[in-house]
Parts: sequence; structure tokens; C-alpha cells
Amino acid sequence: MILRKTVLVILALIALSLLACGDRDNPADPSAVSQGLVFRYDRRFNTQELIADGDPNWVNFRTRAIRIYTPPGYVYDPPGEGAKFPTLYLLHDFLSYPDSGLAFLYSRIDLIADRLIASGEIKPMVIVMPDVSTPVGGSFLADGWSLWDADPFADKNRAGEFEKMIYRDLIRIMETDAYTPPDSTPFSIIKKRASRAIGGIGMGGYGALKIALRHPELFSSVSMVNGFSAV
Repeated sequence: MILRKTVLVILALIALSLLACGDRDNPADPSAVSQGLVFRYDRRFNTQELIADGDPNWVNFRTRAIRIYTPPGYVYDPPGEGAKFPTLYLLHDFLSYPDSGLAFLYSRIDLIADRLIASGEIKPMVIVMPDVSTPVGGSFLADGWSLWDADPFADKNRAGEFEKMIYRDLIRIMETDAYTPPDSTPFSIIKKRASRAIGGIGMGGYGALKIALRHPELFSSVSMVNGFSAV
């Protein structure tokens, strides 16, 4: 319940600064709410980064699930056709289940977004929810992060590049790679800074704020809920 309310707060904050509010005096009739869809999009991240002996980097060199919410009116067939939508990149907290990308789905972000769109609280948007977990739960969305940070003899080549995972890889996957064979599944999204937002809760909120401040050319809006003040 708490996380569900937090998701609503995140979407409302993003709406105020990026996607624009509608008429707050027009509450949605639950029986008339159109439903968006959520699907899973599995892709590899940081594929160019290997440890010295050529083995994959266990921290981040693997296929990760990306959950994508598409709003009512999104056209799937043919791909990339129809209206284009703003994008919210939404980052989860420090969690321990195998696929932390499910966190927002457990809180029914799809239903929350459907209701807010139907009531005019927010405009329709695509919400991208990547799994940014590690075997211990999280990464704080930092480059060079690993379980061995406290060890002066640690192999830094095994560190994960989790900040790059978002501002470089995830945006590229959504906006560029999706249009390039063999990964030719284009998304109906607006590929401009003014229509690109980032937000999160806890660890994800901290990472969202840090990434947005370091890369203002990419995001026009950021929302942090219960974020950490320092790492």
C-alpha cells in the first residue's frame, strides 16, 4: 500500500513538471477507464565490458528485464506507428527479489497510470522500468560499484557501470537499438529531452536525481521519493 501511494506521488510530480496536468475536477469513472498494457523486453546491458580473462562481468553483463507500460491508444501494429508519447524512466528501490523490475508492477502501476490518464491528471506516457538489481539487492546506480568496494585489492574490472546503464544503454535501447535490425521493434516515443523524464523511490530516487543532475541534456524532469542523501 505504501509503495502504491509512492508510485502515485512519483507520477504526479512528473506530471507537474514534464507531462502537464489536466483538469483536476474531472475524476475518472472506474467503469470507463481504458487500460494500458505492460510487457517485458529483455536486453543485454554493457555488452562491451568484460573482465580481463574475457568472462562476463557478473554484476551487470547479463540480460536484464525491462518492463514497459504503454498507455491507452498506443499502437502496437505496425510497430512505431501511431501517436508518439513522452517517456518516464522509473527506477526501483534497493530490493532483494530476483527480478526487482517487478516492484512497481506489484503496486499496480498500470492501474494507477490508467486512472490518472483517464482523469486528466497526467497525459499518456510510456513508463520504462528496468531491473537494476544485483545479487545483494541494489547498486545505488553508481559506476564502478561492486561488492568489493571496501577491499583495496578488489578487481575493479568486475565493477558494474550502473549509471551508464541508464543514461547510455537504456536510452539507447529504447530510442536507437529498437530501430536497428535484428532488434527492430521501434517504440512510439518522442526522442527529445523535453519529453524524457526520470524518477524513482529510495535507491532509485537517489540514482534518478544524480543521473538527471549529471546529464541535464537528457532529462527535462526528475522526481525523487525517499531518496538517500548520501552513499
